[in-house]
Amino acid sequence: MMLSCLFLFAIGLMAQTVDAVSEPSGYEMVFSTFAALVAIIPLAVEAIKKLAPSLGTNRLLTQIVSWLIGILITLIGWKLQLGFLTGLTWPIALAYGIGASLAANGIFDTGLLTWIIGLLSKKKE
Repeated sequence: MMLSCLFLFAIGLMAQTVDAVSEPSGYEMVFSTFAALVAIIPLAVEAIKKLAPSLGTNRLLTQIVSWLIGILITLIGWKLQLGFLTGLTWPIALAYGIGASLAANGIFDTGLLTWIIGLLSKKKE
């Protein structure tokens, strides 16, 4: 008897409806989290390397372009007020850009960078 009551309770939970939550789509998904921003930087650098094949042979130049692309993508997202960059000041957005560039190149861990930037910035209300 108790097992059938638990089964009927579970069916009632599955039948509930959920209000539609607007999820980010398209370019907004890149700025939904810091980790997503870090993941898009190597893809953007690879696209640029296909446009400029000489970039692929010089490792230092590729590294510099990767850092600049990370900062540029972050500042564009900040200017358009996308995702987690909404409401931040430009120095904090720049810090996120530098951190994302370093994390995308394997120099730092995303958790460590998020913690350091969190110490430097005020919490959003």
